[in-house]
Amino acid sequence: PPAQPPAQPPAQPPAQPPAQPPAQPPARPAPVAQPQPDPQPDPQPNPRSNPQPNPPLWPSSVMVVSPGDVGISERIATATSRLTDRHTGHFSSERYAVMFTPGVYEDLSIEVGYYVQILGLGEDADDVRFTEGKATSEGKGT
Repeated sequence: PPAQPPAQPPAQPPAQPPAQPPAQPPARPAPVAQPQPDPQPDPQPNPRSNPQPNPPLWPSSVMVVSPGDVGISERIATATSRLTDRHTGHFSSERYAVMFTPGVYEDLSIEVGYYVQILGLGEDADDVRFTEGKATSEGKGT
């Protein structure tokens, strides 16, 4: 058999010249700090900056009475008279709250009708006391 020439290693691709780094863009100047606008005011009012009146401005459906007030029974009767009648009060849209500030109330007569709340104000249950009077509901004394 004929002699085979010795095997030659595969040919290497020709060496490439080293790659050039990409061109750098020109340097930019450092940013200058811009003044920031004042923050917008909080849309929710701060209750401490706009205090509510104390006592609050109650609607006409709220009565606040004190022991020294004159004509308490009459004022309550006038305001709530439509609610003490079974036919007009039972389905009425009117609502009343009568708030008694702390103290002793003597000789009151109150007819409590539909949708009328009688409330004693104070830290303790005995801060508001009633003597020698009566409260009725639908014509029955209680």
